[in-house]
Amino acid sequence: MELAEFRTVSELTISVSPDILKNYLSSFTETDTETIGKKNELQLVLEKELDRRSSDWSLKLKKYQIEQHRLRERARELAEQNVSLQREVSSFNEKEVDNRIKMSFSEKHLEGAKKDENINQLTNDLQECMKELGVVKAIQPKVFQERDFMWEEVKSYSETNMLLNYEINMLKRKVDTLDEYFLIKEGQITILKDWIGKPFNLLASPDSLLE
Repeated sequence: MELAEFRTVSELTISVSPDILKNYLSSFTETDTETIGKKNELQLVLEKELDRRSSDWSLKLKKYQIEQHRLRERARELAEQNVSLQREVSSFNEKEVDNRIKMSFSEKHLEGAKKDENINQLTNDLQECMKELGVVKAIQPKVFQERDFMWEEVKSYSETNMLLNYEINMLKRKVDTLDEYFLIKEGQITILKDWIGKPFNLLASPDSLLE
């Protein structure tokens, strides 16, 4: 056989069934040492391709698992930050109610005690309450905005995590399928090794060569 033919067979090993390869290689003579070498080369090519595919799937699965862990940690951090923001909002609301009560109380006392010696103190208290209320009102929209943003980010990470879970399950199925494929190919390789190790009989029938 020509060297070019062996190269073609080597390149197509993965896509051609072992039976076809067996029939093709059975036409070679036992004395052709180059042919025996090419048989071994075909076997090595098949084994390397199986190892490469297994390695690729393993790397992809590991990558998705790392990314899923990172997203889960990020979602946990966002949830903790959201709880903190909720507490701040609740605290601001309580301060606003308290300041309104103080303002109402101060206004009532101012109305009934305009000539009282404590009028200046009440006025100062009222002004302080108004300042605090202004600060709370100024901060409140930002707090609400941050809370809404955190909710959206948590939702986005949850959706991404669900998608990653789906992709990981698909990868696991593909890995299981690839494992079954490897078992089949290992059996075929064993058969091919046994067949290669048999002596060639030029007078034997073609059927006996395939046994």
